[in-house]
Amino acid sequence: MNTDTLPPEQHKHLPIVIEGHSFKPNPQGLWSLTEINKTLPELTKPPAQWRGRERDYFERCADLHIVHGDQGGTWATERATIAYAMACSLDFYV
Repeated sequence: MNTDTLPPEQHKHLPIVIEGHSFKPNPQGLWSLTEINKTLPELTKPPAQWRGRERDYFERCADLHIVHGDQGGTWATERATIAYAMACSLDFYV
C-alpha cells in the first residue's frame, strides 16, 4: 500500500480488512465498530452486545469510546478493533 497518498493522520494506521471490506480510522486514529456492524450485520454483533473479558479489558484501558446521540456509535483503538474483528470473523481470526 502506498502511504504517500494517505492524509497525514492515517500514515501510521493501515485499514483493517474484514471479509473483503476495508475499514479506515478517523483522524483521531479510531475505527467505528458501528460501521463494521452495519457493513457486516450477518457476521457481527452490535458493539453494545460484544461481551467477554476482552471487551471488559478494552473498556478499562479506555480503548473503547461510546458516543451517544444521532451521530453516535462505538469507536475503538486499533487493538480493540482487531479484537472485535476476531470475535466476529473466524477468517479474520485465523
